[in-house]
Amino acid sequence: MLVWQGVREHKGWIWVGAGVIALGLYGFVATLQDDGNFGRILAAYGGVFVAGS
Repeated sequence: MLVWQGVREHKGWIWVGAGVIALGLYGFVATLQDDGNFGRILAAYGGVFVAGS
């Protein structure tokens, strides 16, 4: 959302940068999960998200 607002709504590169950092942190936190099935859970979540959108 921050990247979209920064680019399409002309809020500036700070918004774009904050969005990129937020997305990177989201991906990094996913790597810290201990559950061996977390990849499957994340894939199922992504599938539901894509189907819903």
